[in-house]
Amino acid sequence: MRKDVIPVEDAQGGPRSPRRFLRLLALLLAAFALLSAVWYFTAYRPYDVYMEALRAQPGWREAPALPGCGTDGEGYNCNVARPGFLHWTGNLGIGMPNLTLENGEESIYATDEQTSADGSTSVSHVIVSDEGLIETTQTPQVLGVAVVCEGGDIAAVQNRISTLVEVLTGVGANHVTVAKMAASK
Repeated sequence: MRKDVIPVEDAQGGPRSPRRFLRLLALLLAAFALLSAVWYFTAYRPYDVYMEALRAQPGWREAPALPGCGTDGEGYNCNVARPGFLHWTGNLGIGMPNLTLENGEESIYATDEQTSADGSTSVSHVIVSDEGLIETTQTPQVLGVAVVCEGGDIAAVQNRISTLVEVLTGVGANHVTVAKMAASK
């Protein structure tokens, strides 16, 4: 034995080789790599089929900031969420948002106000080519949003969805309701 190497003892009191430790480490790394490969091909890759099916829908518009989320030609919101690393299930979602609007679209027409010599005023609409001149159009205001989804009874999911709806619609959290989807039979 070399004089500059101090022997390491194992649990039985005998010398232990550093090579044995390296072999064990290599075996553990190989097992983890194998587990990762199995996960990739059995849990992650199958979601490619769902992504391709969504993108093949007529009128599909993918959300620029959220890959795998978007709206199809009929107005249904769809998403594919792949499983996280070493998680075995992802999420597929299809839903039609339920929005409560204050009113429909409203047009504000241009008016012309004239004051006569005696101080009386008259207001009339501006007519161009036999139609009233539209000054502005007010779009409907969203009053509330109801979301029904899997996991809707979990506080973290409710918070995440409420925050997303607030950002997208400008509706306050007190006007967003998230509920659990009923189990299908």
